Amino acid sequence: MTFPSARAFRDMGLYPFPLIDAQPNDPDTGKKPRFDDWQPLAICATDDQLDAWDRNNWNLGLSLGPSRLVVLDSDTPAADEWAAESLPQTPWITQTAKGHHRFYRLRDEETAPSNKVRVLACGLDRKANGGYVVAPGSVHWTGVIYEALGDWTVPIHELPVYDARWFPEPKRLARPIPHAIQRGDGPVRRAIAYLRNVPPAIQGAGGDAHTYRVACILVRDFDLSEGDALAAMMDWNATCSPPWDADDLEAKLRNAARYGTGGFGTKVEVARPSGLRWA
Repeated sequence: MTFPSARAFRDMGLYPFPLIDAQPNDPDTGKKPRFDDWQPLAICATDDQLDAWDRNNWNLGLSLGPSRLVVLDSDTPAADEWAAESLPQTPWITQTAKGHHRFYRLRDEETAPSNKVRVLACGLDRKANGGYVVAPGSVHWTGVIYEALGDWTVPIHELPVYDARWFPEPKRLARPIPHAIQRGDGPVRRAIAYLRNVPPAIQGAGGDAHTYRVACILVRDFDLSEGDALAAMMDWNATCSPPWDADDLEAKLRNAARYGTGGFGTKVEVARPSGLRWA
């Protein structure tokens, strides 16, 4: 089965967005978002934009959070064998260059699990709210086509339900607070004060993109190291619904440092937000 258009994904209840072109023998291509604001773009894309992405024959990603989906990504033979034997069969499967993506849905009242590399040590990754997968029909840098297997005509609400008990989360120890926070150093202290005037992220109401913007403010506008930015973010994170896992926040801070477009140090002397609109 092939998908003729980005609009076909949208009609299925999915949220596509464009990825950079795959280049032969370049593992850094084919999977990364083409635009920094891929999260809101996936939600707000117009029909004209969807059609343009298809005319350009761009690879597509599928943003999972808005669709309330969890994908289990097996990228080793051992992980693929475990998933085939241990997980419920799902009609939505993508064959990748290394294994398979298996799609599951969340119950309405259920909180999305964290995105996690190696949820099983054998090579099984989990992707959910804040994450994405490469869509069927896209091209891997090796030339392999991501192929849709199973029956993708099954509606999204009939997919099997993800069960958190498959991968119990270990209790996390509290992380030590960096010395900069303990001393109350200027930029860190001002960043904490700034975030206390920033609305929390709310799941299902643009919270994922909102959190990414907060991460950009910390590592770029306040020019904080990722460690200090994480510590400053934890106070604000406690107000979010639900709060983010520390691993997810670290990932957003890394992405903000790498892909954010704002200047560095523009808010070092600012104590609180003024005139900003938050999603």
